[in-house]
Amino acid sequence: MFIIKERPEDFLVEEVPSLKIKEKGDYSYFLLRKIGWETKRAVKEICNRLGIKEDRINISGIKDKKAITEQYISIYKINRENVENIKIRDVEIKFIGYGTERLRLGNIKENRFKIVVRNLDRKIKIKNSFSVENYFDDQRFRENNKILGRLLIKRNFKEFCRILSLEGTNFINSVRKIEKWRLIFYISSYQSYLFNEYLSEYIKNKTKDYFLVDYNEGRFVFSDKRFKNFKIPILSFDSKIDKIYRKILEKENIKLDDFLIREMPELINEGNFRDAFLNVEIKSKYSEDELHEGKYKCLLEFSLKPGSYATTIVKKIFSKGF
Repeated sequence: MFIIKERPEDFLVEEVPSLKIKEKGDYSYFLLRKIGWETKRAVKEICNRLGIKEDRINISGIKDKKAITEQYISIYKINRENVENIKIRDVEIKFIGYGTERLRLGNIKENRFKIVVRNLDRKIKIKNSFSVENYFDDQRFRENNKILGRLLIKRNFKEFCRILSLEGTNFINSVRKIEKWRLIFYISSYQSYLFNEYLSEYIKNKTKDYFLVDYNEGRFVFSDKRFKNFKIPILSFDSKIDKIYRKILEKENIKLDDFLIREMPELINEGNFRDAFLNVEIKSKYSEDELHEGKYKCLLEFSLKPGSYATTIVKKIFSKGF
């Protein structure tokens, strides 16, 4: 079985930013390079060192813990020297410039990846260009994220509080003690699961030439067939749905109106869309795996749009091969 992220240096991701650098501005931009740090935890530690609230720092994306990552952050009204003088193990912070706007999620051009895949029995041929299904991968569904999101959608605040061991008899007030971004992330995790279910069902309806790969919440359906790309709704109260989504909602016992959480209107978002498929240009190079005697390793290099998962590409390639 192939192995990824055996060592942090086996998984390198670099953000390609879309920054408007100015000589002055309320926001300071920094390049954050970290090893073995999840993004939110690193931001929290930086805030603790600076003595500021977390809402002063904004990011363009959340990066994995077991990796070497380079990403950008913006900090509102801060002395750059104070930031540069912070000493955190396995974290480097470099000043980039000033600007008038904070960073927002997805506010980058692309992510560049260098990934070492280990423990390979043989060298399989990898195409320089191919299509991959744009699934949300395991990182999105860690712990109880999807379950908690569904409980919020179903307004089962009591069970939500039980799972997180939140105290109090006023369950809605207890839920509101959690940061808004985290609650939204729980809902987004459930929406991501529904997206995956839709894409899997779409492929099975379109072709018999597919193969299955396990992930945390079920099975990805991959196909070597090239499909024309289209946009799939990320479900919300205002989404226009077809028979595939209707079937999924019926199975989940969910209605579109459930996404209107009237008890917590701050969590209501209008629906948006996500590409079903990605066209990826990829470089690959094999060599002997120094960590596994008699095995090969493969270095993959490619770029993806923000929000797409490099691990799905690895799974598609090495679960079946091209």
